[in-house]
Amino acid sequence: MPLFVLLLAVRVGAAFPDAWSKLAPSYVVAVEAGATVWRQRLAVVVDGAFTGPSAAASGSDAAIGAFSAQLDAREVIVGASLVYRQAIGRVVPYAGIGPRLVVFDAHERGTAGMGATLPAESELSVGGGGGGLVGVAVRLGPGEAFVDARGDAAPVHSHLGGDVVAGAVFVAGGYRLAF
Repeated sequence: MPLFVLLLAVRVGAAFPDAWSKLAPSYVVAVEAGATVWRQRLAVVVDGAFTGPSAAASGSDAAIGAFSAQLDAREVIVGASLVYRQAIGRVVPYAGIGPRLVVFDAHERGTAGMGATLPAESELSVGGGGGGLVGVAVRLGPGEAFVDARGDAAPVHSHLGGDVVAGAVFVAGGYRLAF
């Protein structure tokens, strides 16, 4: 048995913001790199993910009349995790936890009464937090196919999006190459 195994993975899936968020569900794409230690049961992993949630709002204001607005956000999430893996034949359940850094890039545009365009606004916010994951992999070829669920949360103060807990629950699948 080798002392350590290098891991490289890609995942795609869906992102579901927390129940109190104004943001709608979105896609997520992510990559990870790491290495196993301690009889290949413990992995130290760094990862990065990208998602693009959005939100729409409309209403009425005494000063501008009826309005509608669209918020498009991009979230870049970078983190590290300590993951415990327990092989049971070809099946490898795993769970992990670690810190997260979220960059929340928001862009808002809208219209007001009589079709007037509201000034477009942009804002970049950063928040730190944490996350955890659970998943299961099946050894396949030189690596493993997997599906996992992870929850990431980082409080972010945003004038456009309000105070939000950036991150989400991510459900994704992919392939992890082991060499």
